[in-house]
Amino acid sequence: MSSPRPLLAGKKFQGRTLKQDKLESLDDEGVLAPFLDNPFGVQVSFCTGVSRRVRLRQMLADLMPVFVRALNNQKKIDDWQRLQTKHGILTNFGDTRTDAFKQWVRDLPDGPRQDIMKLARKILRSLRDTGYDSKEKQLTIAWPHEDDLGKCFQISCEGKTSWLGFLADSVDCATFAYITTKCLVAHHIRCSGRDTPWGNVVPILETAVLHPAYGITNEELQHETIYYFKKLDGPFYLKAEQFPEPLHMRLVLCSSLPYWLQARLKEFLHIKEDRRRWLRESWAHDSHAEPVSVSTRA
Repeated sequence: MSSPRPLLAGKKFQGRTLKQDKLESLDDEGVLAPFLDNPFGVQVSFCTGVSRRVRLRQMLADLMPVFVRALNNQKKIDDWQRLQTKHGILTNFGDTRTDAFKQWVRDLPDGPRQDIMKLARKILRSLRDTGYDSKEKQLTIAWPHEDDLGKCFQISCEGKTSWLGFLADSVDCATFAYITTKCLVAHHIRCSGRDTPWGNVVPILETAVLHPAYGITNEELQHETIYYFKKLDGPFYLKAEQFPEPLHMRLVLCSSLPYWLQARLKEFLHIKEDRRRWLRESWAHDSHAEPVSVSTRA
């Protein structure tokens, strides 16, 4: 396993992404609070490498204590602890009920709300360069420590991790990736114990998707059907496969397709504009999203 590296500052992305737009608007609380409810965080388990989408505020609940300790200012740390004791910051940020969080934010006094949101902005901006870099073909995952908030892992997009391009920022999706000490497992991936080396592999992502073309309704994914996600560099193709144990749908990278077939597939989708095969990852308000796993075929 490679050692953590400092986060790379100033990475450039082609075009304009949702992450860029939102990060520039964080000072507007009318933008920040709803943004925190969306599942744009990606937890990566340190012991298994399994990853999953979480709400940004759940990510902040995990990282806030680290960033507070890094202040190295006892008065500010004491102020934070008083805020936490009085307002239950970590509990409310980690609560999965959307409406409960929004109401809690509205009910906060002005001073505490401004202090809490200031810390939230700091963490989000610190993690702005995490996610997938299409130029370097790698995923950057934050692993902040109080002595060095900029530490990270960088995972190459190859072999078992060839699917990582799926996490690239786009106009309708953002990725803030970080290491968690939680033991996340998948249907075929189990923890082998804390002493087992991780190996810098992120084998799978657990998320949820839907068909934007269907509006408020959705259609279940069909076995052996190829779908696409819109990325800045072009469509990203995955095939839906029914996984029997446990019964769920997985999306696997179409890397086994010959180049000429991929080219014909892209031409077909562009010319026919088959929007029924267009998917995107879900947002907080998407009640009809279908849970899936994303990986490279073993």
